[in-house]
Amino acid sequence: MFDFKVTGPQMKAIDQYTIEKIGIPSMVLMERAAMHVQDCVEKKIHKKQSIAVICGMGNNGADGVAVGRMLFLKGYKVSIYLVGSLSKASDEMKHQLKIARNIGVPFFLKTVPDSSHYEVFIDALLGIGLNKPVEGDYLKWIHLINQHKGLVFAVDTPSGLSATNGEVLGVAVQANYTITFGLMKYGLTTENGKQYAGEVRIGDIGYPEKVIRQILIKKV
Repeated sequence: MFDFKVTGPQMKAIDQYTIEKIGIPSMVLMERAAMHVQDCVEKKIHKKQSIAVICGMGNNGADGVAVGRMLFLKGYKVSIYLVGSLSKASDEMKHQLKIARNIGVPFFLKTVPDSSHYEVFIDALLGIGLNKPVEGDYLKWIHLINQHKGLVFAVDTPSGLSATNGEVLGVAVQANYTITFGLMKYGLTTENGKQYAGEVRIGDIGYPEKVIRQILIKKV
């Protein structure tokens, strides 16, 4: 584990370089990330609790689908809610959806649940690339998650919170636990970020140290 803090753009640059130049596939990094979230969730809940995984159409959502699939295979009661248009889904999201559907994980699109039906929410709506105020369906979902009385786990960063400076971009998920990947994000260490992120855990997903140092020296 590396003792660095990064901005959202720096983390995206590290991720992109690792995939495109080093050759570690995006899906490999994603599976490792999902396993860290799965491990944290399993340590905090029991199998009788019902879980709603809320996923956007980008790679943060793809992480969420992978987490939902892994917990489903472990015997947890999991439902995955998809937010946004499937036509805009990233390639990784399409791949993760195909895997989870083949396994039989329950999916819901354009459906808003009664939050009282679930005891655990996993937030995989918006990732570290967010740089504008949350709007539309994402806004509604974040409000729904925040009205929830049970545990909330955020994937990488709470949706709506700037990974770079901890600014709330209109509205942000109030998480009990945030499992962030690779390196600590600056936004999670600010006073504001701490209030929204809850307890933060860093999952090492295999970014090479030489890539991290190169990107940070370049100050992306």
